[in-house]
Amino acid sequence: MYIISMSVARCEVCGSKRGHLIEKYNGLVPVYCKCDLREDGKRLANPCAIFCEGHYLGPRPIWKPISDHRDENGEWRHTPYFSGCF
Repeated sequence: MYIISMSVARCEVCGSKRGHLIEKYNGLVPVYCKCDLREDGKRLANPCAIFCEGHYLGPRPIWKPISDHRDENGEWRHTPYFSGCF
């Protein structure tokens, strides 16, 4: 993920970060908090990201598990559920 700019803030309900970022190859990407992920019946944007506080490299946005996104070569990639931190 090559982030150009990021605008995130803590959710007042769950405490996770939410907002959006601009990624070099995918443009405007929403960042969802835990509240957004729990809402039933809401189709999440694809690609999308979550802000992973417990990531081994430190707090950072990652592709939401089961998210499709473009890589640096312009090819679509699939990120499976087991690569996330939730």
